[in-house]
Amino acid sequence: MERFFFLKYVLLQLLFFALLAGFLALFLRYPWATAKGLLGILLLAPIAWFFLSALHPAPIDKRCPKCSRPALVPLRKGAPIGVRCAECGFVDEEHSTAYLD
Repeated sequence: MERFFFLKYVLLQLLFFALLAGFLALFLRYPWATAKGLLGILLLAPIAWFFLSALHPAPIDKRCPKCSRPALVPLRKGAPIGVRCAECGFVDEEHSTAYLD
């Protein structure tokens, strides 16, 4: 199994060089179109990254820092800060309660 692990990285490097050679051939054949396409991708990538990050936020972490069980609940109902663990009783007065409801 170890020799296949090495083979995976060799194939990835070959694939990378093949993609690079294909891009270079495309650039030599159609320099202006390739440059415009690359510039368009570079300009649109941050905008796409922003919208994807905003529309697909990180998962909510309800794990307790002490017992590692997903049992964090707000300390007081409706309060913006303060959590406790329903399993072990851990209390953190300064932890945000965002998205724990």
